[in-house]
This record gives sequence, structure tokens and C-alpha cells, in this order.
Amino acid sequence: MIGHNKYLDLIGYLKENGFANRECIAKLCELDVAQAEQLTTNLLKLGAPFLLMNGSLALDEANIQEPLLLESILKNIDEEIDAELHLLLHTPSTNHYIKELALSGASIVALSECQTAGVGRSGKHWVSPFGSNIYFSLRRKIKTPLHHISPLSLIVGLAVIETLNQFGLNELKLKWPNDIYFDDRKLSGVLIEVVKHNKEFVDVIVGIGINLKLNLTDASGIDQKWIDIYSIKPDDRISRNEIISTLINTLDSFINRFEHVGFNDFRKAWQKVDYLFGKEVYTKGMRENSSGIAMGVAPWGELLIQSGADLIKISSGEVSVRLS
Repeated sequence: MIGHNKYLDLIGYLKENGFANRECIAKLCELDVAQAEQLTTNLLKLGAPFLLMNGSLALDEANIQEPLLLESILKNIDEEIDAELHLLLHTPSTNHYIKELALSGASIVALSECQTAGVGRSGKHWVSPFGSNIYFSLRRKIKTPLHHISPLSLIVGLAVIETLNQFGLNELKLKWPNDIYFDDRKLSGVLIEVVKHNKEFVDVIVGIGINLKLNLTDASGIDQKWIDIYSIKPDDRISRNEIISTLINTLDSFINRFEHVGFNDFRKAWQKVDYLFGKEVYTKGMRENSSGIAMGVAPWGELLIQSGADLIKISSGEVSVRLS
């Protein structure tokens, strides 16, 4: 399979010339003819925006979306942010890809046009069609001991909401610990993974998926109510690359703040967007289940549930929460 730069070269060629036969593809992508034919097959299987017409490749004008563009992302990232960016054509998951890299600088960001084995919370499959959404992973060391890291998922959720607010996406809510909802439907999800840690820092991966423009065929594999950005703002051509730049900036700011002041400084912001507050909820844990009224979050980010006379704290990673 070709790299992301060759994919952009192929799109550019097709926009200018209309069609590319196997020989053209082979020359453009520095392959032999047999490899070019296999590449065409693989791109179509991935769902890339191409059509096969009379044996030649053409752009699928009805389905092509804005591709990931390194220069467009970099030009809008704050100058003080030290981030190494990786743009991928496809990967099993951006979290898995970034885990295999050496963290030499301050942070690494991985982005992909699609994921072939995207994973959400609790190991659930994350539907990841080609070019339709944002598949984003950030890896960095956070200056805090491991036992203080659990509120990070809540803070990342707040960073996603702050990012999307800047594009006119308002009335978003956070379903504990970090799912972003609009009109009772899921728009975005977060997955936090700890790579390693010591007494001074935790090396973490922050995986974020944001639905940008899903079609019904691709979304048929989603097992809950969902929504995408284009459904919320159908008349606005919101740039995927601009969202990514803003997300990188916001995450950097929020994580730096978390390192200095902890989660309690974010609690008021959380309360304003708390999707569960006042609702009757049911929690399913590894050892026991419980139900009650959601009462916000504790200073360390635990979900508070009023169950009869008891106020129960539920820690991130121990339970899944469902509306009763």
C-alpha cells in the first residue's frame, strides 16, 4: 500500500487528467504494473473516493471529502507546541500505530483517513469509514503520578467540546466519562491508554473519534444513536483539517492546565455540560451493579450516584453507564 503523500499525488493527478490506467498509477506511485493493479483493488476495498471505469481509476466526485493535509494542519497549530505529526492512509487504529513509536519529542499526533480495526471504550468496535470522520491519537508524557491520571478522560472530553464550540457546534453535552452528545445522540468518543509510567509522569495515548459525515451504509454497524457534524450544521463546510489543528491546540492547553492545577479546576465547566445530571442511571461494574440518580462528579472525576440514602462514587474504567 502507498503512503499518504502518494495518495494525495494520485488525487491531484485524477483531478487534472480525469483517469489513470495501471501504467499511469505504476509510474506515479513508483510501482510495477502488477502492484499498481493490486493497489487499485486495495484502495477500492478501503472505500477511498475512486471509481473503476473501463479498467482505469477515476475520482468519485460524489463522495470525495477534504483529505488530511499536513500543511493545512501545521499552519494553524500554536507555535509553542512541539508535536510530531503522522498522516496515514489507513491503519488498524491510530492508538495502536502511535503505541509502536518512540516518544522522542514532546508529543506525537497520528491521523488516518480510515481505521480497519478502530476501537472505542470497553473494546467496542469504532466504525471508521474512509475519509468520513476524524481518527486522532495524541501521545505525550503528563507530569502527574499514575493515581492522579483518571480525570484525564473527562478533561479530554471538555477539550473536544471546546474545540467544536469554536466551529459553531453548541449545545453539546458530556456523558460520563467522556462521550460527546448532541440531541441525545453520540457525536464523539475518547479512549485513554497508559503506555508506561514512573513517579514523575504518565506516558499516555489519547484517542479521539469525531463523526464528521457518515452515510447510512457505513453507520449501519453502529449499535447506538449517533449523529455527525454535517447533520448538525448541514450548510457549513467545516474543515476537517481546521478542526484537527484546533483540537491539538486545545488539548495542549487543557493538559498543561491539568498538570498544574488538577481536575477540580475543571469541575464547573463539566457541570455546565453534564448529560447525566439528575437522570436515573444504571451502572454495570465488574463485581456489582447499581442504580440511582446521577449527581455530577467528585473532585477526582468519579461519577456520583445517589442510591437511596447512599452517595456512591463510580471510578472511570470500572463501569459502563446506561440510562435506565
